Amino acid sequence: NDGSSWSLALRTVQRGLAAASSLMGRARCPSVEIWVAAGTYTPTTGTDRTRTFQLLEDVALYGGFAGTESARADRDIAAHPAILSGEIGSPDDPADNSYHVVTGVSGAVLDGFQIASGFANGNGAELRGAGMYNHEASPTVTNCTFVNNTAAAGAGMYNDASSPSVVNTTFESNAVEFGDGAGMANENGSSPTVVSCSFTGNQAQYSGAGMYNSYSSPTVTHCAFLANHASDSGGGIASDHASPVITDSAFVENDAYTGGAMSNDASTTTVTSTTFLGNRAYLGGALHNGASSLMLVGCTFTSNVASGTARFTNDALASGGGMYNDLSSLALTNCVLMGNSATYAGGGVFDTESSPVFTSSTFTANAAGV
Repeated sequence: NDGSSWSLALRTVQRGLAAASSLMGRARCPSVEIWVAAGTYTPTTGTDRTRTFQLLEDVALYGGFAGTESARADRDIAAHPAILSGEIGSPDDPADNSYHVVTGVSGAVLDGFQIASGFANGNGAELRGAGMYNHEASPTVTNCTFVNNTAAAGAGMYNDASSPSVVNTTFESNAVEFGDGAGMANENGSSPTVVSCSFTGNQAQYSGAGMYNSYSSPTVTHCAFLANHASDSGGGIASDHASPVITDSAFVENDAYTGGAMSNDASTTTVTSTTFLGNRAYLGGALHNGASSLMLVGCTFTSNVASGTARFTNDALASGGGMYNDLSSLALTNCVLMGNSATYAGGGVFDTESSPVFTSSTFTANAAGV
């Protein structure tokens, strides 16, 4: 089969990528689309964990087809799931799965796939990006779901000096072991654009269960962070020496030891028109800011809780139901903090050696010592 029609379809995604590479190499096509019918596809039929779906520049990979369509607009991604899976070994042992299910490159498009079951537990780069690994690469990822991937960093997607565009994509039930960024990790000057995405039920042994940013500047718009858990900091997002910009988003029922929804360490963060609801931590039910500069405009903090006891000492000093600020500078404008609570101090806000400035903001029914 030459892949020229559904009746002559190539049998694997890897063969489709090889055919596209051949067409591009002979300069017969300036760009190529690969349409993928519903099914589960693995990077190899063997057990070589280094095999990956290597995306190609100017090649667009589209999933969600029944195998009868004549136009891309006719596909139904939900009805015809196309799954790129790292499950290449024993079904009962995820530790023998592919290190990277997908590897990105600038100019590539990945649209309409589930990316699942990567397990990055090797060495070096093979500890990161179980679902998708981007190194100096800025592909476009749209209408995808990253689910059940495991790594030491960036289990769903790892961006290293990369700036992908990620739109209408879900990061769900990914996990990092001894690391950060279960849904997505951005490091070393990455500046991804993340729009209309959801981060749900991801778990980080350290920080940033939804997203982790280090020396990076992501732009996050119209996104939802729901029920993510970090054992250390930033259940939704953790930033370290980073400059995230977050707009029109929601953080709901995330939890961590510090910064249930978001933690900022030596970072410059801008948050606009964003809701923080029902998040929980020991310090900073919604936000924990350490040596950081924040600007918050038109944000709402409701029913966030600081509770529990300190690690190692068991001190019951849970503080900052809405936010906890340490050595930080904040400007809050047109914000509302309502019904937040802390079992020790600062139902709405707790400050230590910080200089918050509140403009046209409202504090209602926040409580401490409860």
